[in-house]
Amino acid sequence: MQLLSTTDDSKFTTNHVAERAGVSIGSLYRYFPDKGAILRHIVRREIKKMRTKALALITDSKASDPETLINEIVAHSTKNFGGRGVVVFQVRSMIEDDDVLVQEVRNAQIEVVESLHEKLVGIAGKRRGPMSKAALAATVDAFTTAVQTLARHNKDKSVDAETKKRLLTSLLAALSEDEPRSEH
Repeated sequence: MQLLSTTDDSKFTTNHVAERAGVSIGSLYRYFPDKGAILRHIVRREIKKMRTKALALITDSKASDPETLINEIVAHSTKNFGGRGVVVFQVRSMIEDDDVLVQEVRNAQIEVVESLHEKLVGIAGKRRGPMSKAALAATVDAFTTAVQTLARHNKDKSVDAETKKRLLTSLLAALSEDEPRSEH
């Protein structure tokens, strides 16, 4: 992760990883046959960690209204993403051709959004079934975009309160609807 935090992806080699870890290249290859195996291990570990934290936050939240819950999960996600934006973008560019990892990331996002939707339905006291695949896909995309936008601009405070409120309101609307609305 430390090697990935630089903007120079040429630093992420098996030799650099072994050197940084303080092990011989032979020892590294005993556990990871190539750079791709190291990257897959990192991504899977991060997916599990972020998924577990997000699901626990949703489950344990004492929020009594949808806006508070959305603010909690977005704050958690932007903090998690924001401090490691360079790493996230490095990893994303390195795995974009790995369909299995991309699907694992998407599955974790879907699980978190489904849990969030269930919690919101419970808070609102509505009786509603699970989200359709189309609504779920749209909501995952909306959530990801909102978190990335807020995280990217959180440090320099370039997202004003009104813009943040619009992003969160849109996200809340996406999570509250059975189907995404068409503008046409």
